[in-house]
Amino acid sequence: MPLRNKANDLSLRFARQFTGNNKLVSLQINNNIVFISPADAATSRAEAGSSAASVMYRNLYPEIDFEYIADNDFLKENIIINKYNGKNSFSFIVQSPQLTPELRDNEIYFLDKDGAEVFVMPAPYMYDQAREESNNFTVSLEPRPGPYYLLTYTAEAAWLADPARIYPVVIDPVVWTLQSSAYSQTRDTFVDSNNPDSTYKYYAYLKTGHGSGSRGITRSYIMFPTLPEINAADEITSAELYLWQSWTTAATVTV
Repeated sequence: MPLRNKANDLSLRFARQFTGNNKLVSLQINNNIVFISPADAATSRAEAGSSAASVMYRNLYPEIDFEYIADNDFLKENIIINKYNGKNSFSFIVQSPQLTPELRDNEIYFLDKDGAEVFVMPAPYMYDQAREESNNFTVSLEPRPGPYYLLTYTAEAAWLADPARIYPVVIDPVVWTLQSSAYSQTRDTFVDSNNPDSTYKYYAYLKTGHGSGSRGITRSYIMFPTLPEINAADEITSAELYLWQSWTTAATVTV
């Protein structure tokens, strides 16, 4: 039996033992399902990851582990390069009986028969342990007999080989569902001064402040599109918003 999450809109299943011939992970929302497995990977058994909601597969490739972190409306994948050995390209076998993947500006959208977007895989980025970042990737999506699609991420080799890199390096693709209750209730994104024409609405984390690397100054925005209507006679007694700091590049931070 596969490992699975519980009580979320997004149903996730993970292989207890990946052999290279079975499916590593599946995502399902309503009646739509997507299977994703690394191509030409080694056998690996599922282990506990860095949190209670994560699972780890070690050495799927030499010196490279895969960690999957479950959330209500997305699956975060960490490709953890413990030591650079020249491998900078990662291919995945992608299958879906109901959905068709489509590549747009390095993002993969999964469309149903009516053209509605069900899942999205944003353009990937990577960071090292000093939180230096790079989004220099090429993304390709090729239909293959089977039928399946071969999705390939190719990271900038020069960035990975730079002596300034502090390993491990994490490549951070995410798969979001666009049909969950959480997605209908909130929207968020961040912007950065070094890339003013870009937005990062599908990133797993929001960024705010002066970051290291290529971001410059970042600002985050949150929208709540389904707030109840408030009339003139209504009285608001309380409102709460909880935010957690994931990491910082500074020794002290005021939020």
